[in-house]
Amino acid sequence: MLFFPIYYSDTHHMRRATDTFLEILLMQPSHPRSRTARKLLPIAAALALSLSACGGGSGGTAQINPVAANTTLKGAVIDAPIANAAVTFTTVAPMGQPGSVVVGTATADASGNYTVQATLPNTSAPLFANATSPDGQVVLTAYLGTSNAVLAAGSLTSANLPNLVISQVTTAALAVYIASGGSYANLTPALYAALLSQHHDDILALSAAIKAVADGYCARPAHYHDTEDMAHDIAKQGLSSSATSALNSASATLGPSCDGNLKSLMQYISSDERWAPE
Repeated sequence: MLFFPIYYSDTHHMRRATDTFLEILLMQPSHPRSRTARKLLPIAAALALSLSACGGGSGGTAQINPVAANTTLKGAVIDAPIANAAVTFTTVAPMGQPGSVVVGTATADASGNYTVQATLPNTSAPLFANATSPDGQVVLTAYLGTSNAVLAAGSLTSANLPNLVISQVTTAALAVYIASGGSYANLTPALYAALLSQHHDDILALSAAIKAVADGYCARPAHYHDTEDMAHDIAKQGLSSSATSALNSASATLGPSCDGNLKSLMQYISSDERWAPE
């Protein structure tokens, strides 16, 4: 399925474009979708709208551009709220990955809420939000779209851009994207939308695995540094062949004693309206 950037002259046409984008995704002739599939789509539409409004959308490695400006971004770090999490915004790639550039930092409050003053480059480089718990054990990541689109939109909150809520769901989506052969530098809102549509079951299962460990329901195997490290390995193993899945991989990684928790958490995530925007 192909997506093309569209330029808009007014808010009415922007809203119509968002509706059309969602309709296209929901009409894809893939296997039948659960309610969870539909819950994973709104953020894709929001990202696509920001992209189209700014005329962005090209992939490739981010180009250096001296033009940059400040913007205010407000969101939260949640599994359960992660108090005092270190929040870092990066372009090109998530924190710690090759090529990543830090553009803003903050510390979440006791309820996991944060406000970041970010200096964003006016380029099509992908923008990421990263969060680390005070003990370093829970690491979460979210994709926010292109830097120039977010910059042009001005000050944003999670009400405007749902992925400003950095969670197990956003982390799972990026892990599945990389495991399926994607590149951070080439990530676009269109690719992200396709990912959410095509891999919603794997994203849901991986989200449950991250939450199971972050909330202490299941033990994280000692050879993983943190939840992000674990998520990427589970996704890699789960998507290694057509005979495997993220759920099978999560079960094998966390052990049979965690199976009941995984299934319960998958149901919880898919039914709780807090996760609907993601």
